[in-house]
Amino acid sequence: MKIIMIFLFLFLQLGWAEINISGHVKTAQGGVPQLAHAHISYLGNSVYRPLKSIEVSKEGTFSFDLEEGKYYTLFITAANHYGLQLPILYENNIKSIDLNVQLDPYEFNKDAADIKIIGDWNNFKFASSKDMKKQADGTYLFEIESDSQRVGYQLYGIEKQGHSINGTNYDALEYDGGGDYRSFVLVKDGIAKIVFDPARLVESDKDLPMIDFGDNKALAIINQIEKKDNEVSAAYRQHQATVKDGSKFDWSEMDALLQQHISSEQSIVRRFAASKYAAMVSAGFDNVDMNKILSILPVTDPLWELNYYGAYDFFKNTFGKEKADVYIEENFDKIESPKVRASLLAMQGLDAKANDNNALVREIFYKLDSEYKDVSEIRYFKSQLDPSKAITKGKQVPEFEVKLIHSGEIVSRESMLGKYYLLDFWAVWCGPCRREMPNMHKVYEEFKSKNFTILSLSFDHKLEAVDTYRKDKWAMPWLHTYVENSYNNPLSKRFEVTGIPKPVLVNAQGIIVATGMELRGEQLRMTLDKYLNTTM
Repeated sequence: MKIIMIFLFLFLQLGWAEINISGHVKTAQGGVPQLAHAHISYLGNSVYRPLKSIEVSKEGTFSFDLEEGKYYTLFITAANHYGLQLPILYENNIKSIDLNVQLDPYEFNKDAADIKIIGDWNNFKFASSKDMKKQADGTYLFEIESDSQRVGYQLYGIEKQGHSINGTNYDALEYDGGGDYRSFVLVKDGIAKIVFDPARLVESDKDLPMIDFGDNKALAIINQIEKKDNEVSAAYRQHQATVKDGSKFDWSEMDALLQQHISSEQSIVRRFAASKYAAMVSAGFDNVDMNKILSILPVTDPLWELNYYGAYDFFKNTFGKEKADVYIEENFDKIESPKVRASLLAMQGLDAKANDNNALVREIFYKLDSEYKDVSEIRYFKSQLDPSKAITKGKQVPEFEVKLIHSGEIVSRESMLGKYYLLDFWAVWCGPCRREMPNMHKVYEEFKSKNFTILSLSFDHKLEAVDTYRKDKWAMPWLHTYVENSYNNPLSKRFEVTGIPKPVLVNAQGIIVATGMELRGEQLRMTLDKYLNTTM
């Protein structure tokens, strides 16, 4: 009995092994935030659906006791500041991590004349935002009647990245669940009076954010890599959305940094650098020894959670498709992450769909639907494989009738018979949509003489956004319509639009011939070439 009790004690001790993650948060001015939170998620999971969230104390501190042996993402948010995401990776001998953070304040459009307000009165919807009225003293005013004791609101049009943020006038603040904060003002005599004063905006000339990891040099290096990766990734997205001459993106800066650490003596640093190289390969970088990356980061490594959507392409590029499928099958049951397993299956399914292997598509779909129903990250890809969907290759395109913007011309399923066309559900605010512009313009110019056109259906909050974008960024010289209420429009539901971009290619007989990833990036031209250069 004594031996059994000792065993149970040891088992419980091992089962409840913890790592402590704690820290101190400062504002851009070095003080304690008026309201701040620390959120913890498993690495690779959304920081907006955290495992735990805690309010930072009045002294600016926070602390988490978490399961040891797992990797995490720490997300720190504070009113008037940008949220900060930090990957928390560590070697097995580390039992506690302590850090100090000074946050970066919002960057503002100081000359913004069009400041919008949303709030309780319209369920914080951008589409029905109101204008704030500029006053003689430089402030902005908005008043609204309310039966409540207080009214919550946010402003947008003032912060450069398009965030909806807390205002300068408030009696209380609350976290909005998306990285920013809402302001609340008390209602007096049935009127909520909201004043925005640009002179009270928080600013700093320091190079922020600043993070001190103490003696944990590996974590400091990892977050140095992460910071540079965020900068380079933003530049890559901008390049993809604007390049018109076909030039390749310059990865040399990120490559140089990763070369410093890919052979690190610290395993966690070496593996993290390898994971970033794998992501670069998925984005088109080809000057790397992929077999070396794979030797450092086999498919069973939990760091593939950081690039789960690109894993299959990486293995195909490394081995070729047949050997990649064998490699995945041999190691599949050893992969601990359901997200990585589900993603590999989904990508194999999309590959099968592109090759018209409908039997394999159905097999993979039903496996995903039965065994990975709770993996939200692959829902979009799973929807592309669902054989019961209306928007599926081989089915007739649903009925539609839309009015083209500015001309008033009606375009319908019937009027488009006799030509190939790409239905493009998109929005200016959608980053992936903007990144498709170079490819879409190229294929339009190449195939427009072959009885092909594009119909773009905008999900923007206001039609003016489309006009401005076409004038200042990309001409998009094809057909355009505006979809009011975006996802809630009956047309959107008929076309099963749950995310954008959503491209659908229809042939001259009104039959859907391609959807989803077959019409994204470089695949778009290959797909159009397959149909238009063999049928026209």
